Amino acid sequence: MNSPQNDPLAEIAHLLPPEMQQQRRLERQAARKQTAERSAAVGAGAVLLALFLKFKTALLFLLGFKWIALGTKLLLSFGTLVVSIFAWAQMFGLWFATGFVLLILVHEMGHVIAIRAYGLKASVPIFVPFFGAFVALKEMPPNSKAAAVIALAGPALGTVGAMACYAIGVYTRAPIWYALASTAFFINLFNLIPIYPLDGGRVAAALFSRTAPIARGDKALLGMQAVSLALLLFVMWRVAGVAAHAT
Repeated sequence: MNSPQNDPLAEIAHLLPPEMQQQRRLERQAARKQTAERSAAVGAGAVLLALFLKFKTALLFLLGFKWIALGTKLLLSFGTLVVSIFAWAQMFGLWFATGFVLLILVHEMGHVIAIRAYGLKASVPIFVPFFGAFVALKEMPPNSKAAAVIALAGPALGTVGAMACYAIGVYTRAPIWYALASTAFFINLFNLIPIYPLDGGRVAAALFSRTAPIARGDKALLGMQAVSLALLLFVMWRVAGVAAHAT
């Protein structure tokens, strides 16, 4: 805003013609408005700068490459899941294909949970149409026992998913749930065959490893768990299959 110190005409402004006095008043008002706008802009800038300095760590984290990488991985996993559902739907219909692929996801999440429990890193589940899915370990298990537990965790959680489908079938009497349960029981049972690269093959390799042997007690316990799980899966596969044909 103009003042007597920086306005040489301030002292004689009253001697100017009325039209010039009006023009000068408008100029002074415009100057005051411009000064106020500049002050507001400076104040807003100062507030934004203060907020950035206060939360810069959080902002940098949210905008970091880790989130971009995580989003890419999740998009890849979800994309392959959708493609797999579409592929299986051509053979068995949309609803059965959706349930079947989600049951495969449950199986793979068993591996993921066990991997995370050991503090290891792994890829997100990647689905391969007409084959299944896989989770790639980015770090080697610390010992043979951990390798066996990680391999066995997939069929174990997959059995829980199949049991849930069977229970829903008992409650609703809908054949699709028995069919999903029977298929899931069979898939998890098949995975326990002691042939590499199936889960059963990985369990057997860990149990009978000569380079990193497992303690006798742990070997016996894991062996009993694997055999018991296989027997349960076989029985439930037959039971669910009969129920699917009976309804």
